[in-house]
Amino acid sequence: MKSKNGVGLISLSNNNTPGPIKLTTELSINTQQAKLLVIGREPKGGKNIIMGLRGFSKLVNGIYTSAKLDDPFADLTLFKIETIMDEGKAFINSRIDYYRRQIDQNSCQKIFESVNPKPWKIELGFSHPYGYKLADLILAYDSLMCTMLTGRHIGLLENKVLMTKDSGRAKKYVRSITGLAMHWKNYNVTRRDVNESSAIAKNALSFYQHHYSNKQIFDVISRVVLPKYGPLTLADRRSGGKNKSPAYSGLKCINIETGH
Repeated sequence: MKSKNGVGLISLSNNNTPGPIKLTTELSINTQQAKLLVIGREPKGGKNIIMGLRGFSKLVNGIYTSAKLDDPFADLTLFKIETIMDEGKAFINSRIDYYRRQIDQNSCQKIFESVNPKPWKIELGFSHPYGYKLADLILAYDSLMCTMLTGRHIGLLENKVLMTKDSGRAKKYVRSITGLAMHWKNYNVTRRDVNESSAIAKNALSFYQHHYSNKQIFDVISRVVLPKYGPLTLADRRSGGKNKSPAYSGLKCINIETGH
């Protein structure tokens, strides 16, 4: 093939277009507590299941795909996941800051936070942002545990009850997020189905009204709020991201009230 200026162009690839970009990240984990949140745990010995990071990502693949197809309940689930992620990150960072201040104020020494000389490392690659977001939250949890263990080891953090409570609450954020993915139910419904008051839309609404307020459902279906990291639907792509689904009439037909 020749260009207009006569320069020859020879393709070195068998493909006419570039393939998809692949991204891989590496997690470096210091504590057993954080590792457990990454790998998960099967339900045995009377202990509940812990959904690991890869299991979570696999479940979110289905939610993410449904969101592309304009499933409002997939959007609702992703929005809720984002909300808990943001709340969890803010809480964990605030507790890390608190404990580090306690250590600095109570010691004349220059304290270097504990790190594992042989951290557990794993490579990760996900097809959506939520796997990376959860990995980031787990890393923050790992950092919190390192800060607490440092303070306890050198005798500068006394309130073991408070630390146990804070570490438990931080871990609960992660498990709440994975729980949302585990309990998502796919009705193969779209905003058009809601607008037309179809039987499948009524079934979906009945299920999700047990888990979300009517206002939360209404706001997402009517696109008042949407997940920040959710996918664009085909209609979004065609309209340049300005798609507005006519969901309001369907909501009225199904008699959803917008109050809590």
